[in-house]
Amino acid sequence: MKSFSEIITSSDYNAAKTRAIVKEKHQLSSECRDVPDDWGGVERVVQLLFNTMVKREGIGLSANQIGITRKICVVNVNQPFYLVNPRITDHDGMTPYVESCLSFPDETLKTKRHIRVTVQADNFDAPLSFGPPASEWDDAEDLDINHPDMLESVAVQHEIDHLNGITFHQRRIGYQEPHINESRIGRNDKVVVRNTNDITETKTLKYKHVKKLEGDWQILGTANSIQEFEIDLN
Repeated sequence: MKSFSEIITSSDYNAAKTRAIVKEKHQLSSECRDVPDDWGGVERVVQLLFNTMVKREGIGLSANQIGITRKICVVNVNQPFYLVNPRITDHDGMTPYVESCLSFPDETLKTKRHIRVTVQADNFDAPLSFGPPASEWDDAEDLDINHPDMLESVAVQHEIDHLNGITFHQRRIGYQEPHINESRIGRNDKVVVRNTNDITETKTLKYKHVKKLEGDWQILGTANSIQEFEIDLN
């Protein structure tokens, strides 16, 4: 895949093209689809994401925030970059953090985030590390939360969450998932469940098969109640 600079400096790049920001929480609650190796829309999506992010004066934006349900996001703190099919493979430390979101411009929430994360993405050969160097903090009390590397780490986690159908409301300190009335779900109804030990992992399956899953899984709702949508790229 092309580098970020190659995409932004390509001959077909138009800085004026942007998209409206999705602001409905239910439209951001489904996990995005993986980007196949042969999918030809990556460059166009990255351009739209970057343009829209800059216009809104943001530091990160995910594809589903502009109505495209693919696992692509952009981040711009220390330098701009994009991630395709990103997943967090390792993390270290936890700290409270105050976050905002372009999809919810009137809200600022106190969340809890990892200090450092390791990310694997399809457009990078090697794993990427985000967050202040471990040598600069022994525990969260020593951490400078205003450090640009800390902000970048939080931005990456925030955008990857979006791609997995998670908003920063679910990272809020003290947050509890709403109760689902399972008595109203039919045995053959499809439901979306989330691994309580790794909330980035979700599955869609028939309700009758939920009890067969290994580990602890939480029902988020029926599949038809969690809307999936995608706008035209043209």
